[in-house]
Amino acid sequence: MNKKIAIVTHGHLATGFESALNLLVGEQADVQLKAIAAYLSDEEDWQETLNTFFTTPSPQDLNIIFTDLYGGSVNQNAFLAYGDAPVTIITGTNLPVIMEILLTPFADISDFQKNLPAILEGSRTQLRVTKAEETNEDFFD
Repeated sequence: MNKKIAIVTHGHLATGFESALNLLVGEQADVQLKAIAAYLSDEEDWQETLNTFFTTPSPQDLNIIFTDLYGGSVNQNAFLAYGDAPVTIITGTNLPVIMEILLTPFADISDFQKNLPAILEGSRTQLRVTKAEETNEDFFD
């Protein structure tokens, strides 16, 4: 199963995710990845770029749009364009969730859908305050 993934965010966040993914994960044979930075200029239509990427989403492929803000204009427009299509829209995204979805070999779409709640919950646990343990004074040495 191929994965077709668009990361669409306000500003350069999408291209920052793409840069980090290229460094940490590298290119994946079964993945088409497109980073789309919305609202950077009046000349560039990010919605047209997204529509070109997902011209006709194949129901056999895992089609995902990651957006930055739930209820934000990017998320709203993605939902309006693809809410009825075979595309999963994940909002409030972070690097761990994108990496896990890129690296997990799902058997099929239903396997992805079955595992998605646990993947999302796992990515939420990555958001935390990091503190040196009081008992480990040499933590940074």
